[in-house]
Formats: sequence, C-alpha cells, structure tokens
Amino acid sequence: MSTAPPSIAAVVVNYNTTDDLRACVTALADSGVQSIDVLDNCSTDLAAVDTLRTMTRVPGVDFRAHFSDVNLGFGGGINRLADGVGDVDYLWIVNPDVVVTPHSAKVLVSNMREGGFDLASPVIETGEPGMSEVWFAGGNLHVAQGLSEHILTPPASATQPATFLTGAALCVSMSAWRDLGGFRDEFFLYWEDADLVLRAAGLGYTAAVVSAVTVWHRVGASGEHGGKSENYYYFMNRNRLILCGAGGRRLDVLLGHGWRFTLRLLASALREQRGKRRKLFRSLRGIFDGLRYRDERVTP
Repeated sequence: MSTAPPSIAAVVVNYNTTDDLRACVTALADSGVQSIDVLDNCSTDLAAVDTLRTMTRVPGVDFRAHFSDVNLGFGGGINRLADGVGDVDYLWIVNPDVVVTPHSAKVLVSNMREGGFDLASPVIETGEPGMSEVWFAGGNLHVAQGLSEHILTPPASATQPATFLTGAALCVSMSAWRDLGGFRDEFFLYWEDADLVLRAAGLGYTAAVVSAVTVWHRVGASGEHGGKSENYYYFMNRNRLILCGAGGRRLDVLLGHGWRFTLRLLASALREQRGKRRKLFRSLRGIFDGLRYRDERVTP
C-alpha cells in the first residue's frame, strides 16, 4: 500500500515588496508545494498591492491572495494565513523577496522526515546573480548575550541541528506549529523566529538546516532604501530584551553579558545615512519598552 507524499502549504506575508513578489510566487509553484497563500500586510506602496491583485491564478497550485486593512506584523500575518491552509503536513514560511529552486519544498521536507526534524531552513544566499554569498547556513541562539548567530559555512552533512533558524524560509511541521500556537504575534517584527525555535526545543521538537536546498534572499527588501527602517531598530531592541531577558535577566542582557550587542545596535543607528537621530531614538524607545514589558502588547 503506497503512502501519499506529505502535503506542503507555502505562506508569504508581503509588505511593500513589488518586483520580487511575482518571482517568489512563480518559483514556489515549481517547488513542490500544493498551495500558496499571500497576504498583503497593509502595504503603503500601492504598487505592491496592485502586484498582488493582478496575481489571480498560479498554474499548478492552489493560489489565494489576501489583503489586510491593518498591519498585523510578520508573525501575526503568518498566523492568519496558517489558520486558513487546511489539513496539511508542513507549513513553509517564505519571505516575499526569497526565490526558491525547483523541487526545493519536496527535498526540504524529505530531509526533515529522514532526519526526524520538526523545523528546518534551507541554506540561504544573498547578493547579485553570479556573486551570491551565504547569508544563513545554520544558527545559534545565545540567550545570555541576546544574540542570534548566523553560521555562514554550509554543513557538510545533509542536515545540521541548530538552536536558531531565521524565518526567511522556515519550514515547520503542522503538528509542531499547532502545538506551539504559531508565532507570538505581540513580537510584531523580528525575534519571533528565534522565539518559535526556542519554545519548540522546550517541547522536545528539533530544528536543523538542510544543506541539500539553497534559496536566494534579497535581504531587507521591505525596509528603507539606503538603510534599515526605524521599525527595525525599535523591534530589534525591544524584542531582544523580551525574549532573551525573560525571568528577570533583562538588565543583564542589556548591560551585562549582552552589552557588546547592545552597543552594536546603537552604533548601527548612528551610522545610518538617513534619519540617524530618529533611529537612535527608536532604539532607545525599544529598549525602554522591552524593559517594562509585562506580557501585554506594546504599541510601537
């Protein structure tokens, strides 16, 4: 008696991405997924909304476009899409500026099942065609320092365990996703992927990087031109303290074991070519809100 292949649903949250979105969806249709759901997360760029509105049909897969009249954040947007994918085996979370390779979903899930992993990421490259470099080939979460580390050397083995996986092309078994309750949408943006993997480990789920699959990612496509956005600085600082400083460790993450990364984030804001004062202020506001967080949503 033959066993049916696992079903895979791809979900994409789009915010102000135009040129890359169509390439993302076209590539996903050839990756082995059975469905693709895209949510426009209240883009301020009307071209991004129009791009999705014109994508009414994608050959070979069930395609659905969704539109939100409020920005739900990355985690909240993914949660909304995941709630509607139906009875599938795996959820592939893909950024709109990621281009996957043919059959990559099938290969990714096959390696996950063979290795017994519940969460996985492919190797991720970035850069111009012909000049790409590895952006993510595994990761470690250093909670005491409040630091998520990207490993840049692809593993020699087919799968390599990891304590941190980026959400740029994260595949999760639906059983694990449901047990975890999805992303914590109060994070809104950044660190929700680290939080998911950390909570998964607490429930006995395992995470890995699959070296047999490589995808391409235009890093920062939904940020500002010429630098990182003010929201990057706010949520990167805030959510770092919420996640890694839980249990009364926030001051230690900020000024103790994690002081180097604290300074690095503040210095990065001051090196911005545009809006450095506003970005420094947003960094400091993020730190303040992270320190005072009491398990309720903080409006940015």
